[in-house]
Amino acid sequence: MATFGTLLKYHRKLGRFSQLSLAAEAGISQRHISFLESGRANASAKMVHKLASALKLDFPSINRLLLAAGLAPHYKETSDLQAHKYIWQAVDFMLESQMPYPTILLDAKWNIIKSNLAAQKLLVWLMDLTDDEIAVMQNTPKNILELILCNSRLRPHIKNWAEIAAHMSLRALDDGVCDQSQIAAMTASLNITDQKSWAQAKRNVTEQAIIPIVYQKAGITLSLISMQTRFMMSQNIALSELSIESFIANDEATKQFFINA
Repeated sequence: MATFGTLLKYHRKLGRFSQLSLAAEAGISQRHISFLESGRANASAKMVHKLASALKLDFPSINRLLLAAGLAPHYKETSDLQAHKYIWQAVDFMLESQMPYPTILLDAKWNIIKSNLAAQKLLVWLMDLTDDEIAVMQNTPKNILELILCNSRLRPHIKNWAEIAAHMSLRALDDGVCDQSQIAAMTASLNITDQKSWAQAKRNVTEQAIIPIVYQKAGITLSLISMQTRFMMSQNIALSELSIESFIANDEATKQFFINA
C-alpha cells in the first residue's frame, strides 16, 4: 500500500496544486503539507478530510487516504444496492418519467446497469440487433464508453463521432473512469482514418456549454443532449457513484422522432 505522503502528493499533482496553493485552499501551512508528504508528520482524520475537501476527492479516494494514514475508512463500500428498495424505486421512476427519450443508469465505470425502453429501442435501431443479440445485451452489461469509442456497428451512425469520442475519453480520464492504457485498448481496432480524426478532435477540444451527439441513419438525423443526475448526500460509495444519464431532443425533428417511435 502506498504511504499517506505518496498518495497526498499524487492527488495534489493530479489536481494541479502546488504545496503552497493546496495549503492556501485547505487553510494550513505549506510547511505542514511538506511534512505530511515526506512522512515527518502524521495526519489526523480531521486533517485528511480537510485536505480531501480542498482536493475535491471522491469517497473511495478519501477512504484510501484514511487507510494510508493508519485510520479507519469513513465511507461504506458495500455494493449491496438491492437492499436499498426505495432507491431502486426512484431509479425506475426516473427512467420511466423520461420516456419517450432514452435514459440509462450508469455505475462508476460507465457500465449500463439499467435503461428505459426508449434507450433499448434506439440501440436496436442504430445497430440492427437481432433478437438473439438483444437477449445477450439485456443480460450482459454494456459500457457506454466502449460503445461510443469502438463499437463498429454504432460508430458509423454517429455523425460527430470524433468530437464525441474526444470529449468522452478526456472526461473518462479526468473522472477516473479508466486510465490511458484502457483507452488505448478500446481504440486499438480503429482504422487509421478514425484514429487520425479522433486525435485531431482531442487537440481541438473546446469548452462548449453543450455538445449534442448526432446520430444519422436511413436519412434520419437525431440530435440529443445529455443531462446527468446523481445521488447526493450519500455516505455509501456504491450509491454515490451511480448516475442517471438522460438524453433530450435538441431539435423539433428529434422530438417528433421519439414521440412517434
